Amino acid sequence: MPKFAVYYIPPGKSPLYKLGSAMLGYDIRNRKKIPRPAALTAFHGFHEEWQRKARPYGFHLTIGDSIDFKPGKMAAIERELEELLGCFKPDSVFRLDRIPSKYVGFRDTAVVVNYQPNDNMKILHTIIASRLHPMGTGSGYLERFLKNPGILEKPHHVQRTLKFFSHTVFDSYSPHFTLLNPFRGARRDRSRIIAFFKARLRAYQKQIRLASICLCLQMRQDEEWIIHREFPL
Repeated sequence: MPKFAVYYIPPGKSPLYKLGSAMLGYDIRNRKKIPRPAALTAFHGFHEEWQRKARPYGFHLTIGDSIDFKPGKMAAIERELEELLGCFKPDSVFRLDRIPSKYVGFRDTAVVVNYQPNDNMKILHTIIASRLHPMGTGSGYLERFLKNPGILEKPHHVQRTLKFFSHTVFDSYSPHFTLLNPFRGARRDRSRIIAFFKARLRAYQKQIRLASICLCLQMRQDEEWIIHREFPL
């Protein structure tokens, strides 16, 4: 079944986008695979498996999760997103601020770049999760929960997954860019890979003001994600 998601994808010419895309090995804006940088290949213990899970998505920051949907609903989903964006004042600022204490870190097996959303970003995420997610039919989160209900211990996570197909929504929203996933290096190499990325990201944006967001699609499970439509903010 196809999937849709709402992502922030940096401009194609931005250094952050170029670095992130190179690390993943996929340029979602130009829909092409790209060679990984020599510096990453030279990292002690590197294996291309570290890119496997994250590569198909391209370099992005999630606003609305990956949701299964019926193809006939695409026009309605697109229209709903356009109408939701029209509810914000024209001078609304959507901003992400670098989190100095944990700018680069781990989320399970993923190496990520963490940002703090401003209030408009939180509101944007909330209305997308509450309005767009239910227009789909399910998600990977829901599928995994139905197969193994014990993976969600908190009742409100269960309710969110059943109703909005994700337990990471609302006050659990924590925006980030993924650089590698799954990182399978030795435990002692975790601090080294964090230092590796911190050194390369040090001069990059401490603050991001979003100029657009993207409605993205994955039509089949074995395919890369693509940008269906980009909406100005």
